[in-house]
Amino acid sequence: MAEPLHRPGADGGRPLGRRPGGDLGRRGAGHPRRLPRRLRGGPAASGGRGSDDGHRPDRRRSQSLVRGRDARSEAAVKELLFVAAYVGSTVAFLPAVPLTLGAGAAWGLGKGFLLVSAGSTLGAVAAFLVSRTAARGWVERKLGADPRFRALDKAVEREGWRAVALLRLSPIVPFNLLNYALGLTRVPLGPYALASWLAMMPGTLLYVWLGSAAGDAARGQASPAKWALTAVGLAATAAVVVLVSRAAKKALAEEAL
Repeated sequence: MAEPLHRPGADGGRPLGRRPGGDLGRRGAGHPRRLPRRLRGGPAASGGRGSDDGHRPDRRRSQSLVRGRDARSEAAVKELLFVAAYVGSTVAFLPAVPLTLGAGAAWGLGKGFLLVSAGSTLGAVAAFLVSRTAARGWVERKLGADPRFRALDKAVEREGWRAVALLRLSPIVPFNLLNYALGLTRVPLGPYALASWLAMMPGTLLYVWLGSAAGDAARGQASPAKWALTAVGLAATAAVVVLVSRAAKKALAEEAL
């Protein structure tokens, strides 16, 4: 009778040719089963797409902030260029009314008024300084012999900034010419600039308002109610400008101007 193919004792009664655990033990001990690629990388690999999705709103918000900042920078550059153009046209004796109307049409009443007020005041100061320094000889040759300038010079010497304000409010002397004429007087720069800024406001408001109304009409944004309000406001502003101009003209006449 055949004996079983095993040795008792040494191998613990296990059959020959078999190792503990068989193929499963051999595979599990030294060679771990390969996991799918999406699981092998752990949370970083499996969550990569999810983290991108999580950061996407932040990225969109950042892009929106950048676009907003660029738009504000571009708008600021345009506004600075407009003010520079206004100053240049004032110094060069070019008419300022088209720029004033254009500011109202492009920026509206509020911002247009601020930009024109800044440009006209800086332009008046620049022309005043040019007349007082580099172009003094030329301006004196042009205006020195004019009896109206001699009367203006006496009035400014006597009344100071008040005479400057009255001259700005009155249409007797054109805006650009007045800048150079006042540069020959003894009025200090500070009172000249302040009086010019304040006295030019009524006329600035009137022309910017006209430009704003024209811009709204061109864009089809003027409703009947808005037109009525604009008409009333323009009429009131024009009336104030006329009355103030007449009062200034009368006061200047009393000063023999």
